[in-house]
Amino acid sequence: MQAKYRKVAVGGTFEHFHRGHQALLSKAFELGEKVLLGISGEKLASRKGVTQSLELRTQNVRDFLRSRGWEERAIVFTLEDPFGPAPEDPELEAIVVSEETEPAAREINKLRGERGLKPLDIVVIPWVLAEDGLPISSERVRRGEITPEGKVIVGEVKMDTRPSKDEYYLGIAKSVAQRSPCIRRQFGAIVVKEDVVVSTGYNGPARGVVNCMEVGCLKEEMKVPHYTGYEWCIGVHAEENCIINAARHGASVLGGTLYLYGQDYRDGSLVEGRPCDRCKRVLINAGIKRVVIKRADGSILKLDVEDWVKEDTGSYKKKLLEVRRHGSRVEG
Repeated sequence: MQAKYRKVAVGGTFEHFHRGHQALLSKAFELGEKVLLGISGEKLASRKGVTQSLELRTQNVRDFLRSRGWEERAIVFTLEDPFGPAPEDPELEAIVVSEETEPAAREINKLRGERGLKPLDIVVIPWVLAEDGLPISSERVRRGEITPEGKVIVGEVKMDTRPSKDEYYLGIAKSVAQRSPCIRRQFGAIVVKEDVVVSTGYNGPARGVVNCMEVGCLKEEMKVPHYTGYEWCIGVHAEENCIINAARHGASVLGGTLYLYGQDYRDGSLVEGRPCDRCKRVLINAGIKRVVIKRADGSILKLDVEDWVKEDTGSYKKKLLEVRRHGSRVEG
């Protein structure tokens, strides 16, 4: 059967090479005469918690290509950035992605448009499911939940192989973040009381207002650094929306724990998002007792909101003294 495209792109970490990876590559080689195949380098992969070496992941991919007779049609390279050459390769016609990485493909097309290149056809491969009905992923294989073929591991699995409660709730916050229409950084927040999720929220504009996916990002075009220039952003922060949504539905967050997860829109890598001063004050007044954050290195940061009260008090008193001492010369 003749290939639909002369050249297509596909990429990933390819950690614990599994059936989902096989489906992704099979579709790429079904559609393309030549396949530009990027494998995440060590630095890029480490952002996603990958533990297997680049050498092993590359060998596993090459072994699969060889078993299918596709090796000569593949252009295998190491991805040192989220997009590789896809935004500027004029010969590329399509890109094959998973549901998780589709946002990155849209960003690639945006960059190609800025360079005067045709957008790529985006081919999305649905999740390949394990026997428990949940998606097969490298993360699940790494945790020992399933095999690369999707079989559930039973028998000698110990209770401590389950994610902790904080990890579990941060996983839910991650799903919430993926609903954010922000094209820079996506954040998801949930409030939990007595092991019940009582509210969720992600960063995005006020209800009914256009979002950045529709019209573009002002901060991005002005090259405003992250965590600054909030006055240029149309969005409401995830923490704020979480508290607002609880109020809209009459749910109490008093005494609850807020979980916050952040990721880069382009490649899904972890982003540490500590609440800004404005959000801290919202959480203090809402009665949140604890904030749990997924850090950029994959670790978990736990914060006591009561400490923010002391910090805010001390900071305000310090600024007040400086103003009284120096007058209008004090900034920030």
